[in-house]
Amino acid sequence: LNVRAIILQYGINVVPHVLSDYDYYRKILVKQLKSIKAANPGVSVIVIGPSDMSRNRGGRRVSYSNIPLIRNSMKEAAFETGCCFWDLYEAMGGENSMVAWVGKGLAQKDYTHFSYKGAKYVGEMLYDAIIEQLNKEE
Repeated sequence: LNVRAIILQYGINVVPHVLSDYDYYRKILVKQLKSIKAANPGVSVIVIGPSDMSRNRGGRRVSYSNIPLIRNSMKEAAFETGCCFWDLYEAMGGENSMVAWVGKGLAQKDYTHFSYKGAKYVGEMLYDAIIEQLNKEE
């Protein structure tokens, strides 16, 4: 198939399991990324970090506090294995950005999943980030 890049998006399913340390997650991801790269020598791998995700706190929707910890563990795993990393959480606007995305119809009212329109927009943002990086390297 002549695959030249693999794009992986992880992290959101671990968010509701709030911990103070995600080194175990980093270690698991490192193993997975090494396996993928060993099976596909020379392929570029882009790891997409978790999006924002909100929960109800006293009648207000707020981000899970552990998202940056998960994101940082994922970023470390990506860099440790020679992969690229794209920070979807920051690209969305960071803490509490999911509320605005829901308000604009870019995410569903579960404050976790993107709408079709939002998923398309995320894809466009990723494309733009890749092109921007390629232009910097020229």
